Amino acid sequence: GRNRRRIVSTVNIEGLVFTYLNSLSLGIAITPETPDNQTQPWIKVTMLGTRTAGNQNADYFHDFHVQFDVYAGTDGPEGQPEAEGYYQDLRDALTAWPELDQGVSAVRFTNAMRLPDPAFKPSRQRYMLDTHLYARQAVGS
Repeated sequence: GRNRRRIVSTVNIEGLVFTYLNSLSLGIAITPETPDNQTQPWIKVTMLGTRTAGNQNADYFHDFHVQFDVYAGTDGPEGQPEAEGYYQDLRDALTAWPELDQGVSAVRFTNAMRLPDPAFKPSRQRYMLDTHLYARQAVGS
C-alpha cells in the first residue's frame, strides 16, 4: 500500500479570531471567558470542535466550529439594543473576513438566537452565534 503521511493542523483559529476581531476596534472586549468586569459589553469566544472539511484526504482544509456569545454591559431587558448592535457588528465582521485574505477562506453561520443568560440577575441580554470558520493550513507547514 501507499505510505500516507497524516498532517496535523497548524492553524491556530483562536489566535486568528482574537487577532482579527481586536484589529477592528469594535469597541467591545473579545475574551475566551466571562470577564471580571461585567459592566461593559463583551464577546465570549468558545471553540467547540474541528474537523477536516470535504475530502478526507484534504487534511490541509479545516472546519472550525466556534460559538460567539455577545453580552450587553447593561442588566435586564434594557441591554437588548446594545447586545443586538454588537451582535450585528460581529456578524458583519465575520462575513467580511474571507475577502480580506487573513487566514479564513469561508464563514458559515449555522445558528443565531437571542438567549438572555439567566446566570445574571436580572437575566443579561445575550446573542449567540454558532459559526463554522474554514481555514487552509499553510503550504509547507
